[in-house]
Amino acid sequence: MNFNKILYFAFILTGLVAGMVFAEEKNTKQISPEENLPLNNPFAGSAGISSSTSSAINTADVNNQSSSKLSDYTLSGIITTSKQPIKSGYISLINKSGNYRILSMNESLNEDLSLIDITNKGAVFRRVSDKKELLLNFRGQVQER
Repeated sequence: MNFNKILYFAFILTGLVAGMVFAEEKNTKQISPEENLPLNNPFAGSAGISSSTSSAINTADVNNQSSSKLSDYTLSGIITTSKQPIKSGYISLINKSGNYRILSMNESLNEDLSLIDITNKGAVFRRVSDKKELLLNFRGQVQER
């Protein structure tokens, strides 16, 4: 019986000493300050992979904005506020090549199309040339209103 007590006491004493040694090793390590990480835009797609590729895509997209058609885009997101005197919001459009565009209320997609309303069904654009209203839904379908 005494042998079991001594053996049990030895195991406990060994565990306590080992715990103190490991605790001292953790405290003696120097903790380096965290390095600043670059902020990535999660909506930028592959912009973080290669800056030269993304800048080439963005400049090509800017050059093609004047000739873009509403049917080339699909509605991918809507953010609206419904405060009574002023209704505002943003939409996110994505084209077939994967480039995205974010528009706010009364902003123009091109020189002929302007965003005038955002509904639960989609985004409403007004064509300047003939004053027709077009609805772009989440499936990429364009309907006249």
